[in-house]
Amino acid sequence: MTVYIITHEHTDHNWGVNSLRNKYPQSKMVCSEVCNKTVKKTNRVYFLFYYDEPDYRYEIAPADIVVREQVENIQWGDTDIQFVLTPGHSKGGMCFSIENMLFTGDTIMPYKPFFNGRDSNPDDWTASIAKIESLFSDDIVIYPGHGNVLTLGEWRMNEEF
Repeated sequence: MTVYIITHEHTDHNWGVNSLRNKYPQSKMVCSEVCNKTVKKTNRVYFLFYYDEPDYRYEIAPADIVVREQVENIQWGDTDIQFVLTPGHSKGGMCFSIENMLFTGDTIMPYKPFFNGRDSNPDDWTASIAKIESLFSDDIVIYPGHGNVLTLGEWRMNEEF
């Protein structure tokens, strides 16, 4: 069975979900509770880059698995996945780890964090970073939603943060 995880509700991180659901109808979508409530909002900003249809819209059905706890573990087959709610870049931000890999969406990227002013909050982001640093060691490998792979230790050594 296929599972896909949405790290947050921004369009550039979820607009392919409907294609996945169509191709893999038995698949399961996972996201945070806040993301699940807000991801259904349609958006067209990114589509102007990909489609020549200015009125293109999409809507995503509700998640099959909703993460509600600050830190929640889910067993998927033989794999243990740890989910960590990380608001800041967006209200519904969530990171997840599998073994020594941490998938951070836009919570941690190899450059300065971005706050759009609509659904982001730098204070929440700072608290989320502190949570990540308390849960994971510096050698965990980060797979950000944008940019190159790096370790948590490499990211922490960057003076920008």
